[in-house]
Amino acid sequence: MKRHVVILGAGPGGLAAAWKLVRAGHAVTVLEREPVVGGLARTFAYGKFRFDYGPHAFNIDIPEVIEEMKGLLGADFVEKTFSSKVVFRNKFVNYPLRGADVFTSINPLLGAYCVFDFAVARVRHRILGKEEIDTFESWVVSRFGRTLYNIYFGPYTQKLWGRDPRELSGVFASQRIPVLHLWDLIQKTFLGKQATPHRHNEYVDEAYYPRKGIGQIAERLSEEIVAHGGKILTDVEVLSARADGGRVRSVRFRRGGQPEEEACDFLLSTIPVRDFVPLHDPAAPAEVRAAAEGMHYRSARLMYLLVDREQVSGTPYIYFSNPDVLFNRIYEIRCFSPDMTPAGKTAVCAEITCDEGDATWHASDEALYPKVIGPLEQARLLTRDHVFDYFTRTIRFAYPIYETGFQHRMKKITAWLNGIPNALMYGRQGLFTYTNTNHSIDMAFRAAAYIDDHFAGRSPEKPKSEMYLDYTIWY
Repeated sequence: MKRHVVILGAGPGGLAAAWKLVRAGHAVTVLEREPVVGGLARTFAYGKFRFDYGPHAFNIDIPEVIEEMKGLLGADFVEKTFSSKVVFRNKFVNYPLRGADVFTSINPLLGAYCVFDFAVARVRHRILGKEEIDTFESWVVSRFGRTLYNIYFGPYTQKLWGRDPRELSGVFASQRIPVLHLWDLIQKTFLGKQATPHRHNEYVDEAYYPRKGIGQIAERLSEEIVAHGGKILTDVEVLSARADGGRVRSVRFRRGGQPEEEACDFLLSTIPVRDFVPLHDPAAPAEVRAAAEGMHYRSARLMYLLVDREQVSGTPYIYFSNPDVLFNRIYEIRCFSPDMTPAGKTAVCAEITCDEGDATWHASDEALYPKVIGPLEQARLLTRDHVFDYFTRTIRFAYPIYETGFQHRMKKITAWLNGIPNALMYGRQGLFTYTNTNHSIDMAFRAAAYIDDHFAGRSPEKPKSEMYLDYTIWY
């Protein structure tokens, strides 16, 4: 008798687990809230153009995942080189910021003051001992000095996340900043030394990209799942995960206005953790529900500009650090694949982070357009005459926000879930971790292997509580 797995979410993580499980002979049902599959990594058509929901290069750091995607997509999985720039103090410089760029983009006096400020911060640290550095601001100031924080790290972080950096966790800074402190930056720049190793997400230039957009992965996975007898149900509202005897027994949902229920032997969730916890029936403990309510996500408006030129800059990503610029970065669609745009034309997507329901979220396209095209004209990338159409799309759960205290909340949630032997959450949304598509697929493969062992009565390679330690930053 086949065991039945229900998966919440048809993004790459949910679909990749389903793909592995149906090929292993298990019955699988995937439930998706949206009318289409792909989650954040989906592609849509607009006239003769194809667009992703933001840039999605596929990193090369997990060989097993790369090989599986090559087998799935064949020649359509193309290796490419991706470069990035940042407009820093009105100059185009390499991104992430390198020491030479920092010191050549500011006047020598200010550069010298940055170094002096850093030295003062280090002396203060040595004299006063280990201070509290549990916020983004305190982490950066203690390692780069107040001046560099004020001219770059602080304003950009405030713009990106919509929060005072004092409200963000220092753990987040350690993950996203690729050098440990200013002395590392100086040594890398002027002495050619390697930076002190520390845990952060790597910025890589070499990556893969599907010829017809990142959504091609979800499309091919869906085809394979259905071909192997799996079910993918879209436009679904999940109502509850019914448990009995300490195990999840079924999932209730509404589709087409009608209530339905799927029995399950194992439940996987890739949906936002704050949405998953309240589904449990009977209800999770009050402190777990409160912890889930405290997990917040940053939303985004994406403005797409259709351009009557073959190329805008030739640089896939350009970041804008100026806090007065509404958007955080742009990406040029044709740089990812020429098959995404008609011949002789390209398109640019400007990513504007916001909070769901705020003024930016509700603003009309016509109100946002001048705020996007203006800085692009000032940077001499585009003029209004080049743009023949524009429109926007929204993303509710774009990025997990690592506010101070999030680690303690996630520990409560995962400790509770670890007590349910046939339920597991993972992925960017489920695990509340700032990861990429390839990481979600890697987590999915691990989940499928764990379920195989669970159903076969074998001891898994790692217990549930240790499966994703390399992806979590709260332990």
